[in-house]
Amino acid sequence: MVGTIRFFDYRCFRREAPAELVLREGFSSFIGPNNSGKSALIRSLYELRSCINQIDAALPGNVSHLVMERQGFDMPPPMSDRAEIITNRSDPICAVELVIDDESAEPNLLHANRLRMEFSPETESFRARVFVSDRSEFSAAGTPHGAAEVDADGIVTRGDKSRVATRSLKRLVKTVRDARFYGPFRNAINEGAGLHYDVQVGTGFINQWNQWKTGPIRKQNTAIQRVTEDVRRLMGVKTLEINASVELKTLQVVVDGKPFKLLELGAGISQLIVVLGNALIQLPSFIAIDEPETHLHPALQSEFLTTLAGYATEGILFATHSMGLARATADRCFSVQQTSAGSIVRPFERTPHYAEFLGSLGIAGLKELGWDRVLFVEGPTDFRTFQQLLRLYEKNKHTILLPLGGDSMINGKVEQELTEVLRLGNKVSIVIDSERSQASEPLSPSRQAFVEVCARLHIKCHVTDRRAIENYLTDNALASSVGPTYKSLGEFGKPGDSGPFWRKSENWRVAQAMTRAELDNTDLGKFLSEI
Repeated sequence: MVGTIRFFDYRCFRREAPAELVLREGFSSFIGPNNSGKSALIRSLYELRSCINQIDAALPGNVSHLVMERQGFDMPPPMSDRAEIITNRSDPICAVELVIDDESAEPNLLHANRLRMEFSPETESFRARVFVSDRSEFSAAGTPHGAAEVDADGIVTRGDKSRVATRSLKRLVKTVRDARFYGPFRNAINEGAGLHYDVQVGTGFINQWNQWKTGPIRKQNTAIQRVTEDVRRLMGVKTLEINASVELKTLQVVVDGKPFKLLELGAGISQLIVVLGNALIQLPSFIAIDEPETHLHPALQSEFLTTLAGYATEGILFATHSMGLARATADRCFSVQQTSAGSIVRPFERTPHYAEFLGSLGIAGLKELGWDRVLFVEGPTDFRTFQQLLRLYEKNKHTILLPLGGDSMINGKVEQELTEVLRLGNKVSIVIDSERSQASEPLSPSRQAFVEVCARLHIKCHVTDRRAIENYLTDNALASSVGPTYKSLGEFGKPGDSGPFWRKSENWRVAQAMTRAELDNTDLGKFLSEI
């Protein structure tokens, strides 16, 4: 899904510099100080759902109905006052727009490409308007541009006989409707059922867990086993069993044969179960999670996010105070800053000085917690893939993974930056793709120069024998993770050479299904065993 949500005079985001929440597959992070607006940005998916539900019911029917004022918008608990979402200023013009960024699917048609919701402090209703790619607006039926009819594919024929596709807008609306927001307090296992934003907590969650685990529907039984296995893997234990207590007031957790009440295991483990369990039951499009690092050891934070991504059909949005988590885990990183003109959201500019970058990660503090080696990989997708591969060699909890930033760093002009890396000690390694199309092919000049710089600085740099990391993924792992129609690339194959290619952003899912035996006899397996 390609789309953007824009905010005008919505909470701390003023219309003079409208904030944008970009919806893309993969991981998007938002980093900023307290009260900067990063939580408000991703929480909007929760706050606007009652409006989105009304709009979803109207599309792709007679789109002109949307120009009427909708019956009202209810703020879901714990919100109460509708005026909360409107910027506190003398003349607020509060609006939220859903915008289609890519209309290539139906290039020969006009598109309904922008949905605008307008809110007024004087009324409990809201107004929804739809705009078309020719810059016109759907107006009331009966006017020259009124909606005359709509076919099964969501193609609207207007009064002037022009045809407008609404399918992409409908899809974006449904995607936003199906997103879920998980607030920063996620360890609530107590008496009484309830919701904390989109997280079901207390006895309501426990009853749901018990029903899915012990009920007659095999698909639900299997799904609960998936969550249990993911939590076991994150905890690093050999066996794990999670059951509802007899009185259905808490969860009984058996770790390596020893029983515990959930509260005895701490807030971090509670969070893993509650969040993954809710995500499993809800199957959201996007998961927006506030402060995912809460209660978790640094070694688990990125792995928790990566695991959580497997429960979302589209992607993860997360707000965090952790510079390291935001920059290392996300495909896209945005800063949120409070100014005199309101909060500003913009793409995070990566610093060219690697010393500053490493300093912002708090490396020294992480080393005190048990990290004793550093591994640099090419980019965010490789970061998540190597998380899984390091686990096979039991080195994931001792290795700090950092992304290089791709081709911008892999060249011969980075000696000063790499010199800063040596401040981390002598256990620093780098792995990069060879990008060769055959074994005898030399490295590109930029990659060869990078390797030579590493050699001069005595930094261990491993260049893969195969073309890229995805060339190590096996048929068995592909079949069990992304489907039997996908086949391995061989040692030097490129995506699309011999059949359909999974998305590169799914490499980590495939790597998660790999076994050590499948890697041991490769150069990559040997490298990982030696770092």
